[in-house]
Amino acid sequence: MFNKRSRYFRVGEAGVGGSKPTPYNQTGTTTNVSKDTFEIQHELAGTTARNLESIEEVEKEPEYAELKPTIGVFSGSALIVGLMIGSGIFSTPGTILAKVGSPGMAMVLWTLGGIVTYAGTISYVELGTMIPKNGGEQAYLAYAFQKPRALIAFLFCWAMIVCIRPGSEAADSNMFAKYILYAAYGPRSTMEPNTYIVDHYDWILRSISLVGFTAVSVTTALSTRVALRVIDVLTIIKLLTLALISITGIVALAGGIPSVPNPGNWNNPFDGTKADGNGYAEALFKIFWTYDGWNNLNYSIGELKNPSKNLPIAATLGVGFTTTLYILSNLAYFAVVPKDIAISSAEVLAGNFSTIVFGFTVGRVVIPIFIAFSAYGAVSNMVFSGARILLVAAREGYVPFGSWLGKLHHKWGTPVNAIIVNWVWAGI
Repeated sequence: MFNKRSRYFRVGEAGVGGSKPTPYNQTGTTTNVSKDTFEIQHELAGTTARNLESIEEVEKEPEYAELKPTIGVFSGSALIVGLMIGSGIFSTPGTILAKVGSPGMAMVLWTLGGIVTYAGTISYVELGTMIPKNGGEQAYLAYAFQKPRALIAFLFCWAMIVCIRPGSEAADSNMFAKYILYAAYGPRSTMEPNTYIVDHYDWILRSISLVGFTAVSVTTALSTRVALRVIDVLTIIKLLTLALISITGIVALAGGIPSVPNPGNWNNPFDGTKADGNGYAEALFKIFWTYDGWNNLNYSIGELKNPSKNLPIAATLGVGFTTTLYILSNLAYFAVVPKDIAISSAEVLAGNFSTIVFGFTVGRVVIPIFIAFSAYGAVSNMVFSGARILLVAAREGYVPFGSWLGKLHHKWGTPVNAIIVNWVWAGI
């Protein structure tokens, strides 16, 4: 409608903030019009021009402030490694061994999990370089399935916001608390009965979990750079812990630690292998849960510097290092811990391993603290990326109070409102 004024005025001659225009008909020749008509056309032209300028200003002004690209290759890899290495590798190997019956078959499944994870990684690298926007699957599903009105992306966001991400945050927060209590008091089964810690164990566990989760949320809300530095440091701790477990286990398997007897698990690695399909399905489910996090960088790819170059590097390094350490750690566990103890260890297999290898002080106190902060680091990663998922969902209009949830803090430049909502829901 705004272009209709070209029927009356030649662009650049007059009529928009200049002298009175010369009237033309559609063929470009002058035409006779009354003075009143000519004045009306002139006023309409000025009003239209002002409207166009105001519309252009509104279009140029963004509705929301954007997150700045602050993530490099190392921090990008740390976001992947930091979420992949959470509590799973320290808590699930004993359970998986119980499901499949033998260390050899457990290693086969862990290797299969690594292959599937790498296949998913290279697929998400392709998606991330094609659509370099925050939100991960939300952006990809919205692009691929635009009808009916981005329904698939809408459902994905709600599943992540309501169930998947808060549940994972709560689980790893509990694992953080469990290993803190393990370092302080030892396994729950060996605690003195009728003591305060035993009688109120569950409430103490929840309290420590909530304190850790709150600390993560506050750090993430105050500064993106500080949150990334915390994730970087905790990722280094994770890698060093797994590297220490892997190296000492291999040395013990080679007979390099005389104080650690060889349990003989690798003499016949497939002895006792089960043929229970349900057990294998449950084992694979736990393995894939332990590998989960390989796509974590895609949720924050809008903040990654030069994503077309850095995403393939960061993703490949992160997943490659983690898969290698997972396989070596399982080799180490079963090289030190007898099979029956490994099965009964359940979620504290890594604690029993460290006690056998390093003794009471280091094995039962120091290593469990490292494992606790490994779980803490996973929570940090989930809060960081989970806030981005909620932020994008709010800006796309998928959740109520979108204008409030989609805002960044005016001073800190972080999605504080999204972090608060995530903290409340996961805490419940």
